[in-house]
This record gives sequence, structure tokens and C-alpha cells, in this order.
Amino acid sequence: LVLRGFFRYMTMVWNLAQPDTPLEEIDLTHITKRQISTITKRDIINYLDYARSNDNGAKARARKLSALRGFFGYLCHQINELSENPTDNINLGSPKKSLPKYLSASESIRLLKNIQSDFYERDYCIIVFFLNCGMRLAELITINLGDFKDDTIKITGKGNKERLVYLNTACQAALEHYLPARAALNNLRDKEALFVSKKTGRRLTARRVEQIVAISVALHLPPPVSGDLLRMCGITLDFNNQKNTVYQMILTEYYKEGIEQVNVCLVACGCAPLKTAC
Repeated sequence: LVLRGFFRYMTMVWNLAQPDTPLEEIDLTHITKRQISTITKRDIINYLDYARSNDNGAKARARKLSALRGFFGYLCHQINELSENPTDNINLGSPKKSLPKYLSASESIRLLKNIQSDFYERDYCIIVFFLNCGMRLAELITINLGDFKDDTIKITGKGNKERLVYLNTACQAALEHYLPARAALNNLRDKEALFVSKKTGRRLTARRVEQIVAISVALHLPPPVSGDLLRMCGITLDFNNQKNTVYQMILTEYYKEGIEQVNVCLVACGCAPLKTAC
């Protein structure tokens, strides 16, 4: 995508397209090796300035420069099609690092109080682990029952690196509450997995955990936040569709109600209810 955008920009610079042609409609099939060989460092810098004028932040411009470096580096050093790399010695500096976003103590408590789920024990335990253990999503879904020892849990992170995390009283209480409910499942198949589906008995996928967390809390947050969470969990609302308009109305008018009341309204309007059990 970066290279496509860059060469569409260069096509405009080379006057190979009409000035009023939308960028996404510019044809790139006519670009030749000779034209590519004429690209200079000034062209690269001008393109990055163009990207900044189109509201590309420092990180976005750094990604674009990295992609261009890879492309021209390949042409210069791998297949020897260019004698000079126009991206050499271009430095944008280090992008400013932003502070991580996190929930306050009161927001965390509100989140835990507002969980909506048909498998409450599991979903409560998932969110407590997220809030207290500092683990990634990929780390959470790989937890096995054998990873616990006394008040610690062994977490396998990136590069198969292992670390021990101590469980506080909140984590231990949530786990003790969840394990009997897990053991009571009649269809339990992945017997080593900690977090399993209520429907299939298999280990939860990362995508499903995203959906559980999003739908569990979305209905108890203000409508704009609810919409963002639903989009994050893969629910796209097309408001030209009558049923999706109903969903938006439900989110706007009933977000303080429980998921049962919301589903009653959805069914009454002929729409499928939101599902949290899995």
C-alpha cells in the first residue's frame, strides 16, 4: 500500500495523470524501470512532506520511509537494477513515544461490575487477569492449568520466553470461582486449556476473547464508546440497513440496561440477539 501510494504520487509529479484524477484511480501499469531510476532523494523528501500535509503523523511517515528503504534497497543490492539508493541518509528522527492508555481504579471497578455474559465466571476471570497481570491477549489464551504453581503463573510470551507472574488475591479469588464452573462443562475437550468455550469445550481463540470483552462491557458504556468496541470485535453496522439502524437505536437508548433487556428489544424488532456465550 505504501509503494502504491508513493508511485501514484510520483505519477502526478511526472504529469502522467490528469491533475483532477483521484489518487486511487491512477493507473500504475505504465511505470517503467527507467522512470524508477530517475527518482531522487528530493522526490522521497517531497513525498514525506506531502504525507505530512495529508495528516500523516510521525509514525506513519516513518513506516512509509521504512517501506521505501526496503524497496529501493532491494533494487540496489539484491537485483542490482539501481546504482544509487535515493533513501540513503534520510532520517526523520525518532517518533515521539506516547504514554500507554490505561484504566483508572474507578474505571476498572466499573468494568468488573458491568460484565454481561452467559458464562460470567470465565469472563470475569479473563478481565481480572487482564487488569492485574499485565499479560497480552496471546499470552492469556495459551495459559494451561499446569502453568499454575502456588500463587504464581507461568506465562509464555514472545519468542517463547517464559516469566513468572504472582497472582494477587483478586486473581486467586476469580480463578477459584471459575475453575468449578469450567469443570462442570459437559463438553470439555481441551482439558489442559484454562479458558475454554462454553459451547464447544475447546480453547478460546484470540478473536473470541476480543468479542467477549467488547460485548461484555459495550452496553454499559456511552454509545460512542459502545460503537467503537463493537467495531473492534468485528461487528460493522451499515446504517443503510434497517436492522443495523435498530441496533444503533438499541445501543443509544438501552445501553444502561442488561443484555437480556437489550436482546428482548432486538428480537421484538426482528433482529438477531447479541450473543455472549461461547
